[in-house]
Amino acid sequence: MNSKVAWTDNAFSHFLLLIPLVLLFSACTTAAKPQRYYPEADSPPWVIAGSLHGTSGEIAITINNVVALQGKIPSFKESLRLSGTYQGSKLASLCSMQYCSGGVQCTVYVDSKPAVLLDFSGL
Repeated sequence: MNSKVAWTDNAFSHFLLLIPLVLLFSACTTAAKPQRYYPEADSPPWVIAGSLHGTSGEIAITINNVVALQGKIPSFKESLRLSGTYQGSKLASLCSMQYCSGGVQCTVYVDSKPAVLLDFSGL
């Protein structure tokens, strides 16, 4: 009977050790606050948002919940340039490390004009 109690205590201690790891990996994705961009004065806005996976450096920028730009910040690099298209418009983004906030900021351009600034600092 004591061996069963010891095993239960041992399993419980292993479980407690796993909790910080689960929290670490589940909290590694940071979302940028969605922002509206009006491509034309009389058209509905595009909702531009994004997510950054902290451990892999993978960035996904979405427009109206569709991934429009995606890439990975290389190790030991400070920035990432992305390009693509959405509904006939040229998209570009320059993502840079922000050392004071510990995050990443991405300026998204639509047809070479600045559209939104996505902040992945988590603040």
